[in-house]
Amino acid sequence: MTTTATSGTDATEVAQSGRGVDLVDAVVGTAPGSRLDALRRGRDAARTHTQASHDALFAPVAENGFPLVERYAVASLVLALHGAAAAPLGAVYDGELAARDAALAAEVAAIAEAARRPGPYGVYREPGLAGESERGEAFTVASSAVVPPRLASGLTHAVLLVLRPRESSPQALQALLDAGWTTSQIVTLSQLVAFLAYQVRLVHGLGVLAGSSDAAVGVSVGSAGADTSATDASGAGAGGAATSGAAEAGAFGVEVEPVVDPGDRAVTTYPDLDRPDHFTRANLGWVPWLTPPAADQLSERQYAGLVERNRDASPYFRLLALDPEVLAARTRTDLDTFRTGAPRKPSDGEGLPRPERELSAAVASRVNGCVFCASVHARFAEQLSHRTDEVDLLLRKGTEAATAQLEPRWAAVVRAAAALSRTPSAFDAEHVAELRGVGLSDEAILDVVGAAGFFAWANRLMLSLGEPENPA
Repeated sequence: MTTTATSGTDATEVAQSGRGVDLVDAVVGTAPGSRLDALRRGRDAARTHTQASHDALFAPVAENGFPLVERYAVASLVLALHGAAAAPLGAVYDGELAARDAALAAEVAAIAEAARRPGPYGVYREPGLAGESERGEAFTVASSAVVPPRLASGLTHAVLLVLRPRESSPQALQALLDAGWTTSQIVTLSQLVAFLAYQVRLVHGLGVLAGSSDAAVGVSVGSAGADTSATDASGAGAGGAATSGAAEAGAFGVEVEPVVDPGDRAVTTYPDLDRPDHFTRANLGWVPWLTPPAADQLSERQYAGLVERNRDASPYFRLLALDPEVLAARTRTDLDTFRTGAPRKPSDGEGLPRPERELSAAVASRVNGCVFCASVHARFAEQLSHRTDEVDLLLRKGTEAATAQLEPRWAAVVRAAAALSRTPSAFDAEHVAELRGVGLSDEAILDVVGAAGFFAWANRLMLSLGEPENPA
């Protein structure tokens, strides 16, 4: 028996029933104790904190001037831009938006219809990659009686990050500041769009895997996932980090330590920056276009969001700490996806080796055009596999040309990760069959989906908030 995904209505009812329900499982139709449930529990922390990321964005401890109706408007647009395959998950966000503002829901649907096209595309920042640039429309959402100017600018930014992430720029952030967005709200907006780019690929990849005979799980329409809202070791619930110090009343009556916004009204640009010219394995730096808090300005709530305190040395993570609950959940998803080996029972298949998870991340970064992320994860893939020529081929030639010269297993991983990274995702049953044909278990295939899908998130954050620089 094969998996039947829940309908949009059923998934929406599940999502509205409160925390403790895993939305990904609800949409895919994962039954507790099923084969697909076992596959996801192979990376239980990533599963738990994927849902915690959703909770932090859509049930935040404080809305911080970015109300839920606007968050659902952005989400509805993002999912619609991902095409028909995203419809089951999109129906959840569409339903939440329509329940709050039916006129806005109709307007967002019309905007999505006008903006939708295949991606990612766009012009590269790096002169050495000009030959790979794909020019296309820069879509702007017009304000109206239903869509006020501030929200229109946020929706315009969402279209940019979904379809043209490589064209992110300080000018795009300045447009948000000019429309009234604060620095911390821009961080949350970017996290929201980037998270959804990951969530939709995870749902799609699970659906494709579950539709194959080896991963069939026998679920009927309307079944929901198990409770995955366990409290983590820090004492925080799935939706957020522990707090201390001076408190304020959040949007849902929860007292939280306030985050101090840097108060930017203008972006920072770097006219004399030594920028990389092409994809590379070099150890690049990164500079922010918005002002991150200094390390000595971070609150304990923000340090909890960092998870690892030494991340306060990074301007990137200090900037993301302006929404600490989202950062905490995202970081724990990242750590389980890439740093752990995922415990397996002897009867289960082996997960994907770390070098090939790093390869999947590098492939996604190559497709999306993130030179910084590609440098980090191509370097890890090369160091862990010692396959220098193959990794450099991927960086130099791109995914399609590289697969013609790679050995079958790496070629299959590259093809699958690249297909998943497209908008809409092109990952399908043929990719699953090819991966199985070169020896990957379903656990390993799910790791390909998780690693490449996570970098739909990571790339859009890194590209939208700053740019790489060559090391001094």
